[in-house]
Amino acid sequence: MRCVALSLGLLYRYKRAFATAMLQSLLAIRSATIPDHDSARFLAIFLVFITLFITKNLPAHARPLSEEEDLPPTHVIADHVVISEVQVAGSVANDEFIELYNPTASEVDMTGWRLTRKTSNGNTTQNFWLSFPSGTKIRAYGYFLVVSPEYTGSVTKDLTYDTGTHLAPDNTIILYSDQGLTVVDIVGYGTITNNTDGYEGSAFPSSPPNGQSIERKAFYFSKQSDMSDPYPHASFGNSYDSGNNEDDFITQTTPNPQNSSSPTERCCTTVQGNFTLQGRPNPSGIQVLMWPGSNLRATTDIHGDFFIPMVPAFAIEGTTAYTVEATFPGYLSAKANLTLSEHLDVNGQLPESIGFQALRLLAGDINRDNRVNIFDLSIIGSQYGDAGSLTGDVNGDGKVNIQDLSLVSGNFGTNGSQYAWVPE
Repeated sequence: MRCVALSLGLLYRYKRAFATAMLQSLLAIRSATIPDHDSARFLAIFLVFITLFITKNLPAHARPLSEEEDLPPTHVIADHVVISEVQVAGSVANDEFIELYNPTASEVDMTGWRLTRKTSNGNTTQNFWLSFPSGTKIRAYGYFLVVSPEYTGSVTKDLTYDTGTHLAPDNTIILYSDQGLTVVDIVGYGTITNNTDGYEGSAFPSSPPNGQSIERKAFYFSKQSDMSDPYPHASFGNSYDSGNNEDDFITQTTPNPQNSSSPTERCCTTVQGNFTLQGRPNPSGIQVLMWPGSNLRATTDIHGDFFIPMVPAFAIEGTTAYTVEATFPGYLSAKANLTLSEHLDVNGQLPESIGFQALRLLAGDINRDNRVNIFDLSIIGSQYGDAGSLTGDVNGDGKVNIQDLSLVSGNFGTNGSQYAWVPE
């Protein structure tokens, strides 16, 4: 009990020195005449009671990772080539184009692909291109322009229709791969009476007037004014694909066809980094979450690496700022701010990836209030000497012992806000 008195005295006088005193007390008890762990349990419970008596603030619980699941989806990014812009008529009849965009990080070979249209009632299917020529490719984040023979635009074509087919109001455009066996994308506009491959979700409600086009959005909240140069979303591609043509497109009063020589445009980037865990050789299982947004999360591998792909340039409408947080049971969580607009290149493009500095997470936050304090030490004391899957087993060796107590005591008084975790 002399050890208990010593700890209590230091608790009242010097709270921040309490961890060291408790460690010494527990070590003394374990080496004295009481061989079992009941003494550690008693000491922990008694000290927590005294601490609660003199402490006004109870521990605050950390925000659970599941909290952001309640947010509505913000971005649905296509993982395949899409039909990105369509002009039905321009300065002359049949002055038309169909623009394709590849929103993925890999070049796509379109050899043998087929581009067709359907009439409003779906009874007639006609080919613009029966089979794309061998070696036809669309680069990562790049464009490809297919035009009619009457096309008058200044942007150089990549392919001209090889049949006598032309677009008309109230049509559906279908892009096929695998020699025309697999539907890659469908866009319907105007009044379509038969939805057998007529549109995705709902058709875009109107056919584009002469000299205008319909263009796929960059983000779910993109408006016509956002998608025109030099406005905010114009350089981030055309990758929004919710599966509903009505929601995915806007009317573009000034068409902007792009071809295989146009600059690449990237909507998103990959956020990555590396963690280690103090006292643990295996850093896998650390959860990393970004918000606002949905499904922007990852788990570290056995090397401590994490990768969150397809992080959009805009977190939500009007802001490019994200919060990134990493958590692991029994450890202080790390939180950082990431503003993607600070990482754009001279052309206003996102880099392919943004890396965070490597960071070691400190042990000891057992009750998940993102502080190492008396409440964490009390858990160690109450479980001291036990084995199994226990919250007090900080280092993951299957038992609560002096190693766990040393980790917690050594970090006593620290909190997650002390981490310097920033993008490189």
